[in-house]
Amino acid sequence: MVTKITLVRHAQSTGNAKECFTGQTDVDLSELGHKQAELTAQALADEQFTAIYSSDLKRAYLTAKFIAKFHKLDITTTPDLREINLGIFQGKSFIEVEKEYPEEFTAISRRDLNVVIPNGESHGMLRDRVIKAFNKIISNHIGGNILLVVHGGVIFHINHYILGIAPTETFRLSYKISNCSISCYEMIEKERWRLVSFNETAHLNELKQARSVNSQFLTTSEKIFGCS
Repeated sequence: MVTKITLVRHAQSTGNAKECFTGQTDVDLSELGHKQAELTAQALADEQFTAIYSSDLKRAYLTAKFIAKFHKLDITTTPDLREINLGIFQGKSFIEVEKEYPEEFTAISRRDLNVVIPNGESHGMLRDRVIKAFNKIISNHIGGNILLVVHGGVIFHINHYILGIAPTETFRLSYKISNCSISCYEMIEKERWRLVSFNETAHLNELKQARSVNSQFLTTSEKIFGCS
Protein backbone atom coordinates (compact mmCIF):
# COMPACT_ATOMS: atom_id res chain seq x y z
CA MET A 1 0.00 0.00 0.00
CA VAL A 2 1.66 3.20 -1.20
CA THR A 3 1.61 6.31 0.98
CA LYS A 4 2.26 9.57 -0.88
CA ILE A 5 3.95 12.51 0.82
CA THR A 6 4.10 16.02 -0.67
CA LEU A 7 6.34 18.60 1.00
CA VAL A 8 5.88 22.30 0.25
CA ARG A 9 8.16 24.96 1.62
CA HIS A 10 6.25 28.06 2.72
CA ALA A 11 6.00 31.07 0.43
CA GLN A 12 8.41 33.97 0.77
CA SER A 13 8.02 35.60 4.18
CA THR A 14 8.75 39.18 5.18
CA GLY A 15 11.80 37.76 6.97
CA ASN A 16 13.03 36.13 3.76
CA ALA A 17 12.48 39.40 1.90
CA LYS A 18 14.59 41.26 4.49
CA GLU A 19 17.29 38.59 4.24
CA CYS A 20 17.56 37.98 7.96
CA PHE A 21 17.46 35.03 10.32
CA THR A 22 13.80 34.20 10.97
CA GLY A 23 13.74 30.85 12.73
CA GLN A 24 10.65 30.66 14.90
CA THR A 25 9.80 34.36 14.68
CA ASP A 26 6.17 34.40 13.52
CA VAL A 27 6.39 36.62 10.45
CA ASP A 28 3.82 37.14 7.70
CA LEU A 29 4.06 36.40 3.98
CA SER A 30 5.49 39.09 1.72
CA GLU A 31 3.62 40.45 -1.29
CA LEU A 32 5.60 38.08 -3.50
CA GLY A 33 4.85 35.28 -1.05
CA HIS A 34 1.10 35.69 -1.52
CA LYS A 35 1.54 35.36 -5.28
CA GLN A 36 3.73 32.27 -4.86
CA ALA A 37 1.19 30.64 -2.53
CA GLU A 38 -1.67 31.24 -4.97
CA LEU A 39 0.25 29.69 -7.88
CA THR A 40 1.24 26.73 -5.72
CA ALA A 41 -2.38 26.20 -4.71
CA GLN A 42 -3.38 26.13 -8.38
CA ALA A 43 -0.58 23.67 -9.18
CA LEU A 44 -1.84 21.28 -6.49
CA ALA A 45 -5.56 21.82 -7.07
CA ASP A 46 -6.10 18.43 -8.70
CA GLU A 47 -4.24 16.43 -6.05
CA GLN A 48 -6.44 14.09 -4.02
CA PHE A 49 -5.01 14.89 -0.62
CA THR A 50 -6.35 12.93 2.34
CA ALA A 51 -4.69 15.07 5.02
CA ILE A 52 -3.00 18.47 5.26
CA TYR A 53 -0.46 19.29 7.96
CA SER A 54 1.40 22.51 8.58
CA SER A 55 3.84 24.13 10.94
CA ASP A 56 1.89 26.42 13.27
CA LEU A 57 4.04 29.39 12.25
CA LYS A 58 2.09 31.92 10.20
CA ARG A 59 4.17 31.78 7.02
CA ALA A 60 3.58 28.02 6.70
CA TYR A 61 -0.05 28.03 7.84
CA LEU A 62 -1.03 30.85 5.47
CA THR A 63 0.61 29.01 2.58
CA ALA A 64 -1.32 25.88 3.56
CA LYS A 65 -4.57 27.88 3.62
CA PHE A 66 -4.10 28.89 -0.02
CA ILE A 67 -3.72 25.23 -0.95
CA ALA A 68 -6.48 23.95 1.33
CA LYS A 69 -9.12 26.14 -0.31
CA PHE A 70 -9.10 23.71 -3.27
CA HIS A 71 -9.62 20.72 -0.95
CA LYS A 72 -12.33 19.97 1.59
CA LEU A 73 -9.84 19.33 4.37
CA ASP A 74 -8.93 20.99 7.64
CA ILE A 75 -5.31 21.95 8.29
CA THR A 76 -3.70 20.23 11.26
CA THR A 77 -0.98 22.47 12.72
CA THR A 78 1.82 21.40 15.02
CA PRO A 79 4.79 23.22 16.58
CA ASP A 80 6.85 20.07 16.00
CA LEU A 81 7.12 21.05 12.33
CA ARG A 82 8.47 24.52 13.05
CA GLU A 83 11.76 25.79 11.66
CA ILE A 84 14.82 25.57 13.90
CA ASN A 85 14.75 27.95 16.88
CA LEU A 86 17.55 30.39 16.08
CA GLY A 87 17.54 32.05 19.50
CA ILE A 88 19.72 35.17 19.65
CA PHE A 89 20.19 35.10 15.86
CA GLN A 90 16.51 35.73 15.10
CA GLY A 91 15.76 39.07 13.46
CA LYS A 92 19.43 39.72 12.66
CA SER A 93 21.03 39.61 9.22
CA PHE A 94 23.63 36.96 8.42
CA ILE A 95 26.27 39.70 8.25
CA GLU A 96 25.32 40.98 11.73
CA VAL A 97 25.45 37.52 13.26
CA GLU A 98 28.79 36.67 11.68
CA LYS A 99 30.23 39.91 13.06
CA GLU A 100 28.63 39.88 16.53
CA TYR A 101 28.80 36.12 17.23
CA PRO A 102 31.77 34.80 15.21
CA GLU A 103 32.29 31.63 17.28
CA GLU A 104 28.61 30.67 17.32
CA PHE A 105 28.28 31.52 13.62
CA THR A 106 31.22 29.31 12.70
CA ALA A 107 29.90 26.44 14.83
CA ILE A 108 26.36 26.54 13.46
CA SER A 109 27.74 26.83 9.92
CA ARG A 110 29.06 23.29 10.36
CA ARG A 111 25.48 22.15 11.13
CA ASP A 112 26.88 20.21 14.07
CA LEU A 113 24.04 18.24 15.67
CA ASN A 114 25.18 19.24 19.16
CA VAL A 115 25.78 22.97 18.67
CA VAL A 116 22.92 24.77 20.42
CA ILE A 117 22.31 28.36 19.38
CA PRO A 118 22.07 30.49 22.56
CA ASN A 119 18.39 30.65 23.59
CA GLY A 120 17.61 28.36 20.66
CA GLU A 121 18.23 24.77 19.61
CA SER A 122 20.64 22.59 17.67
CA HIS A 123 20.23 20.79 14.36
CA GLY A 124 20.07 17.57 16.36
CA MET A 125 17.14 18.87 18.38
CA LEU A 126 15.42 20.04 15.20
CA ARG A 127 15.92 16.70 13.48
CA ASP A 128 14.68 14.68 16.46
CA ARG A 129 11.39 16.55 16.82
CA VAL A 130 10.74 16.75 13.08
CA ILE A 131 11.38 13.06 12.34
CA LYS A 132 9.30 11.99 15.34
CA ALA A 133 6.38 14.11 14.11
CA PHE A 134 6.88 12.96 10.50
CA ASN A 135 6.72 9.27 11.42
CA LYS A 136 3.65 9.84 13.58
CA ILE A 137 1.86 11.57 10.70
CA ILE A 138 2.71 8.74 8.31
CA SER A 139 1.55 6.06 10.76
CA ASN A 140 -1.79 7.85 11.06
CA HIS A 141 -2.32 7.96 7.27
CA ILE A 142 -0.96 4.74 5.78
CA GLY A 143 -2.12 4.50 2.17
CA GLY A 144 -3.05 8.17 2.12
CA ASN A 145 -1.92 11.24 0.20
CA ILE A 146 -0.45 13.65 2.73
CA LEU A 147 0.53 17.29 2.27
CA LEU A 148 3.02 18.93 4.65
CA VAL A 149 3.60 22.68 4.41
CA VAL A 150 6.74 23.43 6.35
CA HIS A 151 10.16 25.12 6.32
CA GLY A 152 13.46 24.70 4.52
CA GLY A 153 15.30 23.25 7.51
CA VAL A 154 12.45 20.82 8.15
CA ILE A 155 12.43 19.60 4.54
CA PHE A 156 16.22 19.26 4.65
CA HIS A 157 16.11 16.86 7.59
CA ILE A 158 13.10 14.91 6.30
CA ASN A 159 14.82 14.47 2.94
CA HIS A 160 18.02 13.27 4.61
CA TYR A 161 15.98 10.85 6.71
CA ILE A 162 14.08 9.42 3.72
CA LEU A 163 17.27 9.03 1.68
CA GLY A 164 19.00 7.28 4.56
CA ILE A 165 21.70 9.91 5.07
CA ALA A 166 23.12 9.60 8.58
CA PRO A 167 22.52 12.55 10.95
CA THR A 168 26.28 12.93 11.30
CA GLU A 169 26.54 13.55 7.55
CA THR A 170 24.38 16.68 7.45
CA PHE A 171 27.29 18.92 6.45
CA ARG A 172 28.30 16.88 3.39
CA LEU A 173 25.23 17.59 1.29
CA SER A 174 23.38 20.82 0.55
CA TYR A 175 20.75 21.69 -2.04
CA LYS A 176 18.19 24.26 -3.05
CA ILE A 177 14.78 24.27 -1.37
CA SER A 178 12.99 27.27 -2.82
CA ASN A 179 10.02 29.11 -1.39
CA CYS A 180 6.85 27.27 -2.48
CA SER A 181 8.84 24.44 -4.05
CA ILE A 182 7.07 21.08 -4.26
CA SER A 183 8.79 17.79 -3.41
CA CYS A 184 7.07 14.40 -3.61
CA TYR A 185 7.86 11.00 -2.14
CA GLU A 186 6.14 7.64 -2.01
CA MET A 187 6.55 5.13 0.80
CA ILE A 188 6.20 1.87 -1.15
CA GLU A 189 6.38 -0.25 1.98
CA LYS A 190 7.73 0.19 5.49
CA GLU A 191 11.19 1.80 5.38
CA ARG A 192 11.26 1.71 1.56
CA TRP A 193 10.90 5.02 -0.26
CA ARG A 194 10.68 6.36 -3.80
CA LEU A 195 11.74 9.93 -4.59
CA VAL A 196 9.24 11.19 -7.18
CA SER A 197 10.35 14.82 -7.53
CA PHE A 198 12.32 17.42 -5.62
CA ASN A 199 12.20 21.22 -5.46
CA GLU A 200 9.76 21.64 -8.34
CA THR A 201 9.21 25.34 -9.10
CA ALA A 202 7.93 25.40 -12.68
CA HIS A 203 4.55 26.62 -11.40
CA LEU A 204 6.28 29.83 -10.29
CA ASN A 205 7.82 30.64 -13.68
CA GLU A 206 5.64 33.69 -14.29
CA LEU A 207 7.22 35.31 -11.21
CA LYS A 208 10.78 35.05 -12.53
CA GLN A 209 10.95 38.81 -13.00
CA ALA A 210 10.44 39.33 -9.28
CA ARG A 211 13.41 40.56 -7.25
CA SER A 212 15.72 37.69 -6.47
CA VAL A 213 17.49 37.21 -3.16
CA ASN A 214 21.19 38.10 -3.33
CA SER A 215 23.73 35.35 -3.81
CA GLN A 216 25.54 35.99 -0.51
CA PHE A 217 22.31 35.41 1.40
CA LEU A 218 21.68 32.16 -0.46
CA THR A 219 25.25 30.95 0.03
CA THR A 220 25.15 31.58 3.77
CA SER A 221 21.68 30.05 4.07
CA GLU A 222 22.91 26.90 2.33
CA LYS A 223 25.95 26.73 4.59
CA ILE A 224 23.92 26.94 7.79
CA PHE A 225 20.65 25.20 6.97
CA GLY A 226 21.75 22.87 4.18
CA CYS A 227 19.36 24.58 1.79
CA SER A 228 18.78 27.94 0.17
